[in-house]
Amino acid sequence: MEMEAEILETPWVIGDDSYVTYACEKCARQYATDYDLEFKNPYSASDYNNKGYSYAYCDIYGEGESDTPWACDCGQWLSVNLTPDGMNYVRENNLPQFVKDYYLALE
Repeated sequence: MEMEAEILETPWVIGDDSYVTYACEKCARQYATDYDLEFKNPYSASDYNNKGYSYAYCDIYGEGESDTPWACDCGQWLSVNLTPDGMNYVRENNLPQFVKDYYLALE
């Protein structure tokens, strides 16, 4: 898995009635295309259709919080709020240096 860039992107939330995950913008927009979602604004798409309810939206308010850094399935790292355990995870584990630098600069 090769990452797209040595930056951390704002995460997007994608999902439907039975599935939810975080993704980079490129993958979220592809998900929206695959599910024929209509964008109500540049950062949010949702629709009820014969496939059920599906959505894709940008987590611009930083709702995501985690005990570990997140990466999209494509390999792009995502910027999330880390708990104290998450910060310990960054310090203690082998992550790409730019990911460590990003989070440790927030301390």
